[in-house]
Amino acid sequence: MKVWWQNLNERERLWVTLAGVLVAAMLLWLTLGKALLGHYQLLQHDLTTAREVQQKMQQQRDTIMQARGKPAASASGENLYAAVAGLLAQYQLDGAGSNSQEKDENAVGLTLTGKPFDAVVRFLAHLEREYGAYAVSMTLKPTDKGGLVDAEIQLKR
Repeated sequence: MKVWWQNLNERERLWVTLAGVLVAAMLLWLTLGKALLGHYQLLQHDLTTAREVQQKMQQQRDTIMQARGKPAASASGENLYAAVAGLLAQYQLDGAGSNSQEKDENAVGLTLTGKPFDAVVRFLAHLEREYGAYAVSMTLKPTDKGGLVDAEIQLKR
């Protein structure tokens, strides 16, 4: 091999060297370059998919936050005591056996005696859904008459 190399003139040696470098570069590309390019494309695809998932999750989060959002009545600053008084009348829970006390602008105490359980539950659900007011403390006692309860409820927004 040494004799063969020495018998080549300088121009032929240059061509053989360039051919060797070209073959080495092609082998390097075939073994490492294609694999790295494949991994790069896979990572790009994963990144695109992750961004799409993040965008969908953000949209779902926004939808959930809108559904949970502060109700319009609460945002308008309506007094909770006034809202409770109106809803007590709407659900026929006002009158005898009904007592409400305003603690502050966003807290009300209720005492209901001998009121229908279903109406009390619908009243509380309406307060939660429309006014963002929750029962922070509640005591329910059944009465001797079926379906009627005595209730002490502390509401807060």
